[in-house]
Amino acid sequence: MRGLVLFDFGGTLDADGSRWSVAQYELIAAKARPEWGESQEQVALKARIDAAAGKINEFLGEIEQIGCEFKGFDQGLVDFHGRLDEREILWCWKLGEDRITHWHELEAGFAGRQPLPEVLSRT
Repeated sequence: MRGLVLFDFGGTLDADGSRWSVAQYELIAAKARPEWGESQEQVALKARIDAAAGKINEFLGEIEQIGCEFKGFDQGLVDFHGRLDEREILWCWKLGEDRITHWHELEAGFAGRQPLPEVLSRT
C-alpha cells in the first residue's frame, strides 16, 4: 500500500494542482457559451480533474480496506477502530496532527473527542 496522502481542499493549491484546475475550469466555463461546446483547454482540465478524483477515490478505498473510517475533507478526520479499558472505541486522527492523540466513543463523534490517557500518550 502507498503512503497515506490526504488532499487539502480548503487550501489554494493542492499537491497535484487539482483545486487550481477546478477553479480554472470554472473560470473558462463561465466565459463560454453553450453553443461553443467545451474548448480543448476545458477538456484537458476536465481530464486532469477526473484523474485527481480517481486518485482520491483510490486513497479512500485504501483507508477503508485497512479498517479505517474517513470522516471528511473539511477537517481531515480519520477514525480507527480499537479498544480502551475493555471497550470498543475509535482512535481519532485529524489532519495536521503528528500522531493519534485522541479517541472517542463509537457513537460520540468528533464532539466527544478526548485526549489519550497519560500512559498511552507517552508511547
